[in-house]
Parts: sequence; C-alpha cells; structure tokens
Amino acid sequence: MHAIEICSHLKRDIETGNIRRGQIHSIFSRACNIISHDRLVTLLKEDKPMAPYCIKVKPYSQNFYDFNPLIIYGGSSVNFSLKGLRLQSQVASFTHNIDFDLHNLNMWKPQPIFDFKKDKLENVYKKMEISYHYLYHKGNLEGMGALFFNLDLNQAQQFISKRLITFIECAKKMDKIHISKATSSIIGFGLGLTPSTDDFITGLMIANVYFADYFNKDKRDILSFNEEMIKAVAGKTTLVSENQLRDAARGEVNQTVRNYIINLLSVVDDQGFYSGLEDLVRIGNTSGSDLLCGILIGASNILNS
Repeated sequence: MHAIEICSHLKRDIETGNIRRGQIHSIFSRACNIISHDRLVTLLKEDKPMAPYCIKVKPYSQNFYDFNPLIIYGGSSVNFSLKGLRLQSQVASFTHNIDFDLHNLNMWKPQPIFDFKKDKLENVYKKMEISYHYLYHKGNLEGMGALFFNLDLNQAQQFISKRLITFIECAKKMDKIHISKATSSIIGFGLGLTPSTDDFITGLMIANVYFADYFNKDKRDILSFNEEMIKAVAGKTTLVSENQLRDAARGEVNQTVRNYIINLLSVVDDQGFYSGLEDLVRIGNTSGSDLLCGILIGASNILNS
C-alpha cells in the first residue's frame, strides 16, 4: 500500500512533531484508526471520502481489499516522522512493519469552503424540500429520522425525545448558558462509532457555520457557540465521535458532508445536487440520514430566527 492524500492539519502536526507516536485503536475493512494522545488519525481506503486528520491509501495490488487481513492488531505501535508512517506489530518473536511514504502526497484542506456562488434563497428552500422528501422515502429512519418525522417511537427514542426538543430550542435561541447541558443530556445516544445524536449535532453545527456565511453573519459568534455546545462531551461518547464533533464545531467535516452543504447553498445543477444528496444519505448505516436531519434542523433554526 502507499499513501496518496493527507489532511493538511495532520501533515502540519507530523512536521512540527506534535504527533510522533500512537497505537492502533480500531480496524475495519476500509479504515484503520490510530490514537495519538486524544486525537484519532485514520487511514482510509481510496474509495472513502476524505476527512479531517486522515490519510488516504491505495493498494499496490488489486488483491488488497481491506485492512482486516493485515497483520496489525489493536494496541500495535505506530510511529510518525518526516520520513513517513510505520505500523509495527509484534507476533511472538516476529516483528511485522508496514511503512507509508508521506512525501509528495495530494493535500486535502478540511477548512470550510465559502468561495462559491450563492444560490437564491428560494432555491435553497426548494433544495431543502427535496432533501426532506428524499430523507423520508430513502433515508434510514431508525436513528434520528423517526423523531425528525414524528413517527412511531420505540422506548429508547421516547426517552430521548424531550431532551432533544430542549437541545433544539437552545440551539435555535443561541442559548450559550444552557446549550452545553442540553448537549450533554443527549450525547452518545444510539449505536455505532458515531451515535445518532452525535451525527445529528455534527450536522447542525455544520449548518450553523455555512448558513452564517450565507447570510453574511459574523462567523466568530457561531464558532464560539458551537464550541460552547460541545465543551463537555469528553468521555461521554466514543472517541471517534468526540473527534468528529470537535472538528465539526470549527466547520470541518468529511468531503461528502461538505459537498452537500455547499451544493445546498450554491448554484449547482439538479444532477449535481441529487448526486451529493444520495452520497450523504449513503454514509454508514444511519449516519448519513442523521447528519442530514441535523443539517436541516440547523438550517431551519437559522431561517426561522
């Protein structure tokens, strides 16, 4: 395998020595997570969308399908340097190394992109309506979707519903006094590496940032509110989700989510918008649908404020 693309934030931290060592946190078919301090670095297969603090890799051989067959395990050591990245696994007396050259890679910048031609507000409303319908008919509503569309709720969803309403009200009012407590009351609800409520909050924060720019508002106020929203999440959800939330508070998110929110607010042809919407909803099991719920609620909060 060889690396083909790297997040600019990660490259900077490797070059400055802020990240030198880590351990394998978790391994999946198309991703391998490395923990260094409280930050996750993710190796992604080339068919996955780029994201903050990630390195995209490509196999030398077509016989390589996923990370699972590699001789690396949770807790295996990882070394970062200017020369590259080394995964090291000890099996009995045998040491197995996998090296990645980090020179001459494509650079991916995770920062929000605002230099697009803004669409008319009436067209933004139309695209939101299209998104609502697509989510209802083709999204996975087992997470936040049932709450979003007021469908029959299971016991767990009933438990979280009142707390979620309180959170949405605090977010709509930009209530910095109560938002952190409201977030803490719903954080980590749901299954998976990024639970449903966490994906929802991620989408809402991304909508906050991009709609603030659309309406030429001072983004410093929005960024400060987002930071306040998630200031107490440490240790209350998965490490993967915690990293995602901290990135999203700055408006930084994976390429698929970023493409969708830009398409929502910019002049784009119908095919391009539908394609981006489909890509978003396809993320994970319920993650894409939960992210879209958060974006639409965040957008509605700002549009109705």
